Amino acid sequence: AVNKQAAVTAGLMPLAECEVVIVHTQPQGGEARLRGEQDMMVKLSPILNTTLYTAVAGPALASKLLYLCLKHYTLASTTVTGIPMKEEQNASSSANYDVELFHLGES
Repeated sequence: AVNKQAAVTAGLMPLAECEVVIVHTQPQGGEARLRGEQDMMVKLSPILNTTLYTAVAGPALASKLLYLCLKHYTLASTTVTGIPMKEEQNASSSANYDVELFHLGES
C-alpha cells in the first residue's frame, strides 16, 4: 500500500527492491544460539529480501564484512605481490610488500 501511494505522490519514489542484511556477531569461543537458515537469502515479498549472517567477533567479522562489501558492490580482489619499498630507517635496504586492490568484478 505504501509503495502504491509513493508511485502516485509527487516527491516520493516507489521501491523496486529492498534487501535487509543482518550480521549477528558473537564473542570468540561463544556458542552459536541462532536457529534458522543462515547465509541464505529469504524472499519475504516481491520486493523484500532478507539474509542473516553470523560471524565471530575479531578477524572473522572483518572478513565477513569485506565479503559483504565485495558482493554488494560487485567488486573483485587482486593481490599484487613483491612490491619493493625502501624503509625510512634503513634507506640502503628495501622490503617487499603485498598490496590488495579492489576493482569492478567485470575487469
